[in-house]
Amino acid sequence: MNGMIEIGGVLALVLLVGGAIGLAHRKSFSPTWLLVAAGLVFVNDFLLSRGYGLLPHLIPPSQWNWQGKILALAATLAVAALPAFGWRRSGLTLAQTAGSLKSCIPVALLYGLFFVAMAFVFPDHDPASRETIAFQLTMPGLEEEPFYRGVLLFALDRAFTARVRFLGVE
Repeated sequence: MNGMIEIGGVLALVLLVGGAIGLAHRKSFSPTWLLVAAGLVFVNDFLLSRGYGLLPHLIPPSQWNWQGKILALAATLAVAALPAFGWRRSGLTLAQTAGSLKSCIPVALLYGLFFVAMAFVFPDHDPASRETIAFQLTMPGLEEEPFYRGVLLFALDRAFTARVRFLGVE
């Protein structure tokens, strides 16, 4: 029940705040795409939670939500394959911008060093299981990145087509 209340709050926030922003800029707002974005958030949450407990366990229960992540990833990939979205427009491509690896490496190293430092400052005396390591190295990135930085961001980009520059970034 708590999960349904939480998603109701998230959807209300997306629709109310998004609708208010859209009404302030009507010429560059598509309410249809805002509804699509809200629908995507609902479907993603529904699948992550095994349909709020309505779907059976297809993968034996474990410490981690393998089934929910796999279902949500499958739905994200199916949405990205739709003509209205498209793989490339949803950001799901193996091609990278020339020179982007050079600027990515220092950020990745700093990010990794930050978490190594955090592990030393706040040590966990219980070693991680193989399943924990496997899940954390794969599922969050495989499921969340294509959804939040892919199809959801694309839907919101279509909902709000006006552009604002902030510190030189559109």
